[in-house]
Amino acid sequence: MDFNKKRYVSEKRFHIAITASLFFAHGQSKTKPSKKSQHATGQWDSSFVASVGKSSVEMFIDKFADSLNKMPLTKLFPSFLEDADFDYNHAGLAPSHNPHPSRYMIISKVHDCRALRMILDSENEKYKKKPEKIERIEVEYSELSFYDLVKRRWEEMDCPLMY
Repeated sequence: MDFNKKRYVSEKRFHIAITASLFFAHGQSKTKPSKKSQHATGQWDSSFVASVGKSSVEMFIDKFADSLNKMPLTKLFPSFLEDADFDYNHAGLAPSHNPHPSRYMIISKVHDCRALRMILDSENEKYKKKPEKIERIEVEYSELSFYDLVKRRWEEMDCPLMY
């Protein structure tokens, strides 16, 4: 099998894995939400139509970012924020040696300062947990927790101090 054929097969598997993650992993929590931390579950609406023409990676990132941008309305924290190893856990069926920095890509699409403030004000310590590095697999921003990424985005957007 030549290199281009292998690459095509590899990319096809990646897109299938990301699409499967998008449909089955979004908003799923292994534990029941506590009274302190309410979690949103995935809801499908007409926004799916807006994803026509986007890659599976873009759809994956957009769906998670949308759930964060909707937090001020729903008052619910998406459960994926508690997954410090999100980049590794959602890298597809067989993680590559250079998975996408999904957490960073998701947070960089958040445009609602109120949503960012909700995370920064949260008392959930799981948001501050840093990913556990996997040997020989490098992910950009793996030295930062979800909380650190949100704080960085807050400063980048120059959000007002009071919300």
